Amino acid sequence: MTQEERVAEATKIIGQQLRLANALAFSIDILYNDIALHLRPLGGFKQERKRNYGIFTQKVKETLLWYEKCGLDEDFIEAAEGNWKRLDGFRAESNELVQILMLYLDRTGTYEAYDAVVKFLTELPEGGLFSAEDIARFNFRERNKI
Repeated sequence: MTQEERVAEATKIIGQQLRLANALAFSIDILYNDIALHLRPLGGFKQERKRNYGIFTQKVKETLLWYEKCGLDEDFIEAAEGNWKRLDGFRAESNELVQILMLYLDRTGTYEAYDAVVKFLTELPEGGLFSAEDIARFNFRERNKI
């Protein structure tokens, strides 16, 4: 089996989950930088909280660093035959995730609203990235909605 075939096989198994994990880490980085930007004019965090916040954001950055050290991008680049256009967009996806998650949190405060959002998303045509079984593993209904 060639390297490209091995990467393609691995991508079928976990590639999209890795892509999602990486996008979520980027999203956290984007969001926490935005939070820090908004707090700066107000004096930012105070002492211990500031130190803890700094450690937390550093760990997010380390997550991204370790993702790079795993060399997964190199495998994806090789599988894409070096075409960066195929791989470009991770940062854009991360910003989109922040926006979508903000909308989700803002719009799903009641069971009715949550059900409407989930119904809308599940009725869209499947994209083929994740199986219904993969998605179902993360099914959890919050019990504290209005």
